[in-house]
Amino acid sequence: MTFVVGIKCKDGLVLCSDSLETDGYNKKFVQKLFKYEVNDKWGLAFGCSGTSAACTNFGDRLLELMKDARVYDRRGTEKLIEATMGYMKDQYPQETLDVVLGLWANDPNETRLYKAHTSTQCLSVEPTYACAGMDVSLGRFLLDSILEGDNIKTKEAVHIAPFVTSVVKEKADGVGGPTQMLFHAKGHPVWLEAHKPSVAEIEKRQFPFADLEKSIRQFCWSRFPHEFKPQDDDYLKELDE
Repeated sequence: MTFVVGIKCKDGLVLCSDSLETDGYNKKFVQKLFKYEVNDKWGLAFGCSGTSAACTNFGDRLLELMKDARVYDRRGTEKLIEATMGYMKDQYPQETLDVVLGLWANDPNETRLYKAHTSTQCLSVEPTYACAGMDVSLGRFLLDSILEGDNIKTKEAVHIAPFVTSVVKEKADGVGGPTQMLFHAKGHPVWLEAHKPSVAEIEKRQFPFADLEKSIRQFCWSRFPHEFKPQDDDYLKELDE
């Protein structure tokens, strides 16, 4: 299982993923985020959830199709992604791929966040965030709770994305290893890759999981009534029954 999250910011994009690959017998840490860019002009990055072979095949084919793409063409790039998803569906019908992609350009100045799945060849444009993985319900809950509209900034998202990833790594089976992160701030010429020690520092020191658990416990217990009024008796009797 893999977890990938992408966040669209008012001034850029952030993609984050775990790095654990396992087949039920063996496990290893692998690269799960990939990028293509034309310096100073535009770039694409993506991460996908699925079997190792399917993800590698998808990534290799998409990057091969894009190797001669020098001029920015958003619709043309979208068609290449859709064509690659269609190829995977036709050639490997038993495989299921879930992909998060981020696209930026400096001229025109724009960013786009996409979700793609082998169940459909149509790209989904995501306004705030996108997740990929076998079960992303926990990640979506956290992101829905944290993000407020489209006002998130890149400097904030580079902390939020690894925090959410670290919680999923803590609780989801098959998600683990060092967290990987790519991000782009509008106007910058390339994708930037976060140093793994810096990401680990965010996860372990800035957002320790024990503090999150403590906050949830405090919230829950603070909502329990500690003093009952006389009219609460009927309610208590129903609980006893």
